Amino acid sequence: MIFVTYRNNDLFQTHVPRLLEGLSVTSQFVIPAGTELDTVKDEYVAAVERAVSNGARIMLSDETCNEWQYKGYVGHEPKFRSTSVNLNELFHTQVEDWLGSKTLAQNSVWFAQQLVGTRLVKQILVVTDSICDHRLVGSGGPGRRSNLEMAEWLGEQLAGHFLDAKVSVVDSLADALKWAEDPTALLVMDRHCGIKPLIPDYWYSLSGWKSPALMFMLPFENTTHHLMGREGFDFSFDYDQMRKKIPSS
Repeated sequence: MIFVTYRNNDLFQTHVPRLLEGLSVTSQFVIPAGTELDTVKDEYVAAVERAVSNGARIMLSDETCNEWQYKGYVGHEPKFRSTSVNLNELFHTQVEDWLGSKTLAQNSVWFAQQLVGTRLVKQILVVTDSICDHRLVGSGGPGRRSNLEMAEWLGEQLAGHFLDAKVSVVDSLADALKWAEDPTALLVMDRHCGIKPLIPDYWYSLSGWKSPALMFMLPFENTTHHLMGREGFDFSFDYDQMRKKIPSS
């Protein structure tokens, strides 16, 4: 018996239901994209406690709704009979295994290339806000870093490939949206950077992004999801392999 809880996003919206097929799920608690867990704390704690009382043995959760969040609210970890499984890590590991031993710089440039295709890029906007919220795939990189240091480092990597582009680091997505109508602009940002309040129709799918500028959404698992199905992009999530990492309930 598995209790599933996470904050929704475009990746989870599409793939978690497929991952759960055939598993013994006792209940789920899913909060909307862009929602802070603190705003639904009581409902979350109650959902965890119901799952425990109903015999759930495993907690399958993302990094927003995990057992540490619960412990912070009530003072102890949830009393599931078996273990907890990190939903983010299941997807991250699939992309990590697929990319192999490439460096973080190589992966950053490669994903940007896939998004851009043959389009000309003259402006790259890297949004500082929340850019370190997720672990990216690849060796190297700037090491211990602040959001600003990571944004500046990513900008440098992309500038080395898109030689005609001017790179700017901005504090928030709101600061980047002035370039949204520029078809030669590439906006680089973490999925937690506050996009939902600014562009609510966009949140779940790139198809909702109606402006000419391109969006490079991090982490790489999310970018992978957006690119799946494109000609020449040969990747799909192996749900069977992911399920093997969830202990038998």
